[in-house]
Amino acid sequence: MKCPVCGGPNARVPECPDCRVVLTNESGLLVATQPIIRRGDVLASRDLRASPLPGESQRQWSRIDGRAAHVDPRGIVVTTAGTRENVFIEPWMRVRDASVRAAMAAIDGDLWLGVVARREPIGEARTFYSLDVWPERQSVRIARCVATPQTTHVFDLVPWTPSSAIARVGEWNEIELRVQGSALEAWINGARIGAVHDPVLGIGSTGIRLTRAPNTADVPRRACCAGFEVTMVAA
Repeated sequence: MKCPVCGGPNARVPECPDCRVVLTNESGLLVATQPIIRRGDVLASRDLRASPLPGESQRQWSRIDGRAAHVDPRGIVVTTAGTRENVFIEPWMRVRDASVRAAMAAIDGDLWLGVVARREPIGEARTFYSLDVWPERQSVRIARCVATPQTTHVFDLVPWTPSSAIARVGEWNEIELRVQGSALEAWINGARIGAVHDPVLGIGSTGIRLTRAPNTADVPRRACCAGFEVTMVAA
């Protein structure tokens, strides 16, 4: 029988020999089981009221393309400009199974707040999983992405899904992506919003991602980032 996750031809209960997803047989059909992913020990933690953004050495800076970071009593206010995507990566750590969590508030509209996991270079490109939150529309998605210097190709794993758990522009959101093996989970403000299996990306870096919504004016947009944390997955 074919695996419902990876399409392998020799899938069987209790797990697929190719992608290792746990399977059950329901009325003759193989069904993937979503594990319960729990946070474990802390790997990295940044209180952005006192520490710089991941990958940055200073809390306050400005770039020639218009991007900037300014100290704020609540954390760090990031101004995006020039490009749709702004990524801040924890530089020293590559991890497979983890919980990636950030506390952020959109100050302006048409800005997606997100975290990334398993970000890995392939030549000039980068592959990664992204959990994106759109405060204006109170929607969230999980995506597998390939970013090149020219563009970012996005494959929706969980398409944009509305949720009243998402706070709107000007309010705080705790955004968390949990990854364990092929399983991914989206958590927003303590609520489990979505889950999916995707046995494609294996290991990589973690970080924060701010993205201008498509088909919107290329003007500066701001978000306040208060904290960032990466934990292991509990056994």
